[in-house]
Amino acid sequence: MTEISQQKKVPYVRLGKSGLKVSKIILGTMQYGSTEWQPWLLDEEEAIKHIKVAYEAGIQSFDTANVYSNGLSEIILGKAIKQLKLPRDEIVIMTKVYGTVAREYKTAFWANGQNPDEHGYVNQHGLSRKHIFESVKHSLERLQLDYIDLLQCHRFDYDTPIEETMQALHDVVQAGYVRYIGMSSCFAWQFQAMQNYAINNKLTPFISMQNHYNLLYREEEREMFPTLKLFGVGSIPWSPLARGVLTRPYGDQTKRGTTDPAASRYANAPGTPDVMKRVEEVSKKLGISMAQVSIAWMLSKEGVTAPIVGTTSLKNLEDIIAGVHVELSEEDIKYIEEPYKPTAVFGHMYSNGLSEIILGKAIKELNLPRDEIVVMTKLYNVVGRDFGTNMLLIGKDPEELGYVNQRGLSRKHIFQAVKHSLERLQLDYIDVLQCHRFDNNTPIEETMQALHDVVQAGYVRYLGMSSCWAWQFHAMQNYAIQNKLTPFISMQNHHNLLYREEEREMFPTLKLFGVGCIPWSPLARGLLTRPLDGEKTQRGSTDWFIGRYSAAESTPEILKRVEEVAKKKGISMAQVAVAWSLHKDVVTAPIVGTTSLKNLEDIIGTT
Repeated sequence: MTEISQQKKVPYVRLGKSGLKVSKIILGTMQYGSTEWQPWLLDEEEAIKHIKVAYEAGIQSFDTANVYSNGLSEIILGKAIKQLKLPRDEIVIMTKVYGTVAREYKTAFWANGQNPDEHGYVNQHGLSRKHIFESVKHSLERLQLDYIDLLQCHRFDYDTPIEETMQALHDVVQAGYVRYIGMSSCFAWQFQAMQNYAINNKLTPFISMQNHYNLLYREEEREMFPTLKLFGVGSIPWSPLARGVLTRPYGDQTKRGTTDPAASRYANAPGTPDVMKRVEEVSKKLGISMAQVSIAWMLSKEGVTAPIVGTTSLKNLEDIIAGVHVELSEEDIKYIEEPYKPTAVFGHMYSNGLSEIILGKAIKELNLPRDEIVVMTKLYNVVGRDFGTNMLLIGKDPEELGYVNQRGLSRKHIFQAVKHSLERLQLDYIDVLQCHRFDNNTPIEETMQALHDVVQAGYVRYLGMSSCWAWQFHAMQNYAIQNKLTPFISMQNHHNLLYREEEREMFPTLKLFGVGCIPWSPLARGLLTRPLDGEKTQRGSTDWFIGRYSAAESTPEILKRVEEVAKKKGISMAQVAVAWSLHKDVVTAPIVGTTSLKNLEDIIGTT
């Protein structure tokens, strides 16, 4: 083996903050198995050739799964280890548990949508204790190994308690069948829930996440990557070449491209032609392949430890391996990323304290009963010294203008902001104090302790959060609960018919914690109250925010349908939009605002 060792080209990196080292490219083995399972797969003889080439190049990490070709992929990998005499002390074998391993290679429950229970596979899928132990046992038999280096949960199991799953995973590690555990293909809120349970109960935590990520699918950058960074967990993305779509000019197809439904999803996604055109341009400019550009881009991302690559061509495998040494310039990275434009989260602020002053005066003048009314306010941003200063729009660092320690969620600012809000409101206490944003510069420990202390001091009754990522909310809430501090009872998030991104991660997170959702802008800054080509309001012509809704591709069709339903029901478009918001099971109460009494009465009529 000495000669082979000297030829190795692929470097090694630690997987997250664990002590396990993996090759910077991991060989995926989904493509090795039976053509009865998928028509583009390689047979055993050809697969072993690929594994040999990969190992000789320095790839010592191999990823498989129990369900790939219903176990045949594991069998082939196990045979390759034996035939090639791959040193067990060096190689890293990763497999997965969750799906059903059918008795025939041609059966693929994950693809045909059938319920395995109805075909005699009861207790043979999911993350129950029984299935985890049985699956590990059978994987070891197929691999002809004594232990698995990294056991990954292929999916999140909605039917099995997290407590049962994490205890079972811990126990297979303790029993010596598995060295490390990881997760695959789940939402960030699910990963947070499982990881926090393990940590809080002194069980084995995940060291890795095998998530879906490439130049044509970058949604993981929103929630998952920050979550992994928070926990020190390594990312080993699957499909870094988008099922091969990123390896050739747009429109060219392979056998897999014509038979694999996932490949067509990439090809038909908005932005794909432009991204691929730019990848092709950069590859020609640098004199390398499109695959190498795509791999180099991925390895440039801070959150990525090692992508999992698979191919049915030895030539392509060697080409991909060479991509590990390619470094793209910042200009090239920016250029190929630019066409991909995920929807951003955005928010707002109120009149440098005047809104609180007006509300306080109204409470006094109208003699509103303090025992009945609920007053909510927020803290985070700078309150300018005059009403004409909008710190969000001037684009300058407030500290340069003399506002040091007057923003964020530090202990000092929390106490000072609460004091000034109470003065402006002319009240003795605030019912719900909400953090307007997440503070990346203040430790969560400091923030949650300070928030707890203003509650204990009697200045505040309850706490809430606003306009943050689900992973941030999860981290803050979990810290409060584990340390017996005051938890959040509410989330004021951005949600309406034109912006529904919160349904991915935030809504399940709120449901998990039993937290109420009070969405802001349920009428999309008034855009949902009138036809798209209707009369513009003063706000509509001056509020830059409205342009972001209007520019969205789906907006015209949604507004058209809201208008149709409104006419059919004999109600206003605003009432349709608010009624839609209220029918979402996580929504407690939307926050509405209008500059017209008539519109306010119309909105109230929704209830």
